[in-house]
Amino acid sequence: IIRLAPNMPAMEALAYFKGLDSVLAADPNVIFRADYIPNDPGYSRQYGLKKIQCEPAWDIEKGKSTVTVAVIDTGVDLEHPDLSAKLLPGKDFVNGDDIADDDNGHGTHCAGNVGASTGNGLGTAGVAINCKIIPVKVLNAGGAGSLDWIISGITWAADQKATVLSLSLGHGGGAVQAEEDACNYAFSKNCVVVCAAGNDGTTSPHYPAAYTNNIAVAATDQNDQKADFSTSGRDWCDIAAPGVSIYSTLPDGQYGDESGTSMACPIAAGACALVASRMPVGTRNTAIRARIEQNCDPVGNFIAFGRVN
Repeated sequence: IIRLAPNMPAMEALAYFKGLDSVLAADPNVIFRADYIPNDPGYSRQYGLKKIQCEPAWDIEKGKSTVTVAVIDTGVDLEHPDLSAKLLPGKDFVNGDDIADDDNGHGTHCAGNVGASTGNGLGTAGVAINCKIIPVKVLNAGGAGSLDWIISGITWAADQKATVLSLSLGHGGGAVQAEEDACNYAFSKNCVVVCAAGNDGTTSPHYPAAYTNNIAVAATDQNDQKADFSTSGRDWCDIAAPGVSIYSTLPDGQYGDESGTSMACPIAAGACALVASRMPVGTRNTAIRARIEQNCDPVGNFIAFGRVN
């Protein structure tokens, strides 16, 4: 093993040693990494994680527990065996307490996509393996929530210093100033705000996804085609992620397939958490967003950048 002087280019040194009669071969002392594949039995059904290249990403970064994703939704099944170890204390703005349990199922499915316990031989895998999840309940058992609940959830999550906010919810009908103000507040707190683009299949802006400081996520299928139901629009919709037949956690310790930009959003949010884990502490949310958007795979002109990689 030959240690080179700091100013000696490695390729020049290799060429020099290869040219010596006494040297049979010369090679760089490359770094090897474990090829990580989760042992969760449901992982074989999770095409989305393979599609966005999670396996080679996990060989570099599995996430840090100091990086948190606030799932602002119907709550999360707090006792789900594939989620309970990942959860931090949350908040319920529907019932006005601190027990952000899920009486619908939507939020639990989203949370599993972000970061179900992975490599535990149970259920499914999540994108951000070692990151933590903050459950924030702003939608009721019917999957609906009022503006004041949504604003309160966004603001509270930002005040908890969540790294990423995952918002698989929204509305059409135009911008709402108070809602945009809440998103901008989270942005000012250095949160990466990730939002579902909507499921009406049009190109009309969906909110809060369409606000400037938020990342709008459309849905793609197993073949990287835009999902028929996905709202999109190159002028306001930023990226895409798998969102058709996504296998993830459900309440009461169950698992199942769901489709929607609601599923694409937390997959993208998990990717943002991995990037945040890899970058230096204090990295700006704009830098994390740029890293995600500038390294997408091209899948069509229905979005500004591409499908998350």
